[in-house]
Order: sequence, then C-alpha cells, then structure tokens
Amino acid sequence: SEASSQLEILRPTYGPNHPAVVRESAKQKGAKAAILERSQSLLGRPMDLAKISELAVDSGERNGTARESLFRQIVEVQAQKQGLQASGKELTKHISQLENRFKTMTQDALTLQTLERDVRIAETVYSTAFTQLGTAQLAKSASYPKLELITQPSLPSQSAPVKQMRKMAFLGAIAASGLVSLGLFSLWLRPHWQRQRQTIKSNPTTSI
Repeated sequence: SEASSQLEILRPTYGPNHPAVVRESAKQKGAKAAILERSQSLLGRPMDLAKISELAVDSGERNGTARESLFRQIVEVQAQKQGLQASGKELTKHISQLENRFKTMTQDALTLQTLERDVRIAETVYSTAFTQLGTAQLAKSASYPKLELITQPSLPSQSAPVKQMRKMAFLGAIAASGLVSLGLFSLWLRPHWQRQRQTIKSNPTTSI
C-alpha cells in the first residue's frame, strides 16, 4: 500500500521515531486492521496478513490459484451459513411447536385435576347420603315393625248385600201391611165398642 511504500523510504533516512515515520506506521496499522476486519466479515472466520498478501491481484499466477481457493472457501462458508440458518429456523419452529404443545398439555392436566377433584367430592357426598339413608331406614324399621299378612283378605260377594236388602225390604213390607190392617180393624171395631159402652152405662145389670 501507499503507507508501506512511504515507510520504506522514510524509515532508513529518519529512523523509527521521526514524526513522519510514526504517522505512516499508524496509517499502515490502520489499513492492516481494516483489511483483517473486512476479510473476517466476508469469510466468517479470522484471516492473517500472510494469506491476504498471497491474494494480491498483481502477485502473479501463484496468487491467482490462491484466490480461486479462497473463493471456493467463501462459497462453501456461505453455503454452510445458509444451511445453518435454515436449520436454525427449523429448530426455532420446532421449539415453538413444542412450547405450544406443552401449554396445551399443561391446560389439559389442570382440567383433569379439576375433574378428578369434582369426582372425589361427588363420591363423598353420595357416600354420606347413602349412609344417612341407611340409618334412617334402620330407625324407621325399629319404630314401625314390619307387618306381614298371614292369609289374603277375602271380600264378600257382590250378590250378598243385594239379597240381604231384598229380604229386609220384604219383611218391612209385611210388617207395614200388618200394621195397616191392624189399624183398619181397630177403626172398624171402634163404633161397636162405643155402643157397648153406652149400653152398659144405661143398664148396668145387663151383661154383655
């Protein structure tokens, strides 16, 4: 570079501590640092100045072969970089899917725990109610003994009440007829009794 050419001229004449030599040395160091930084950004890995000097455009046929090798390395590195980036994206996507699945499984686990708790509560309530029902039935059995029928009850026939009513009606009719006849007979005898009484009163000595 220009700084290196100036140093080759100034250093033998003025020595290493001359301000011009120091200034050109600083330029040379800055240029080398810039070249190293640029090569590292292009290749993705650090390079030394010896390899970079071999790649100079005006270095001849030998350096041309080195440039071709470097270009191949650059292409390979870029291909590896793209492959790693694609793998990174795929891994990121897979991680996101796993995280979503983990969240879903966590929610399902919480739901399952809630359902299991509800089932245990329902079983406890059912067991308590069943026990209370059994206790109530035992108390009821002790207070009210169970009755058992020895024989089946027999019901009267439907014709028996009808016959009894007919019989009572017939007897009532006979009694009523007798009473009516007795009344009529009494009315018929009443005038005769009255005449007999009058005769007895008028003639006490006459016998009936």
